[in-house]
Amino acid sequence: MSAITVYGSTGMVGRPITEEAVRRGHTVTAVSRHESPENPVAGATYVTGDFWDTADVVEKAKDADVLVVSVPAPVSY
Repeated sequence: MSAITVYGSTGMVGRPITEEAVRRGHTVTAVSRHESPENPVAGATYVTGDFWDTADVVEKAKDADVLVVSVPAPVSY
């Protein structure tokens, strides 16, 4: 199976991706801005991180086969 890192793993889209990846037997690193989600996905390893920090993304993705980004774009008006 693959090692998958999911940024935005606690969000509306990221959580179902995390759930499905774990269900399929992948090793999942779930990255969130928050210390611990209220209802974590069993089988995923949760870590804190910031998608907008390039060094953080590089570090967390270096051992991943797949990087999933489920982070909303910043709003600017």
